[in-house]
Amino acid sequence: VKYTNENGTITISVKSYELFACISIQDNGIGIAEEEQEKIFGRFNRGSNVSETEGTGIGLYLSREIIEKQGGYIQLLTDFKAFIIVSQCGQSESDRDECYANK
Repeated sequence: VKYTNENGTITISVKSYELFACISIQDNGIGIAEEEQEKIFGRFNRGSNVSETEGTGIGLYLSREIIEKQGGYIQLLTDFKAFIIVSQCGQSESDRDECYANK
């Protein structure tokens, strides 16, 4: 929300499977530079293109910590400018692939 323009769009979708839920969060915000993508879940990490925006760099770090403590994971899908959150472990590979396909 913070990095999406005033008239921007944020789309959240949820798909439920037998053993887990897949949550997709997609926006048309400012994006994350390719060379910074591997660091986005690090504590106190802030992108070079957000220096004018207030923040501490712990939002995605805390999101990942909370999701992992609940048995899930969060992943950036750069092709779709989306985050995928999968709650609960143990899902089948085909269900996980379908989750990504239905972002």
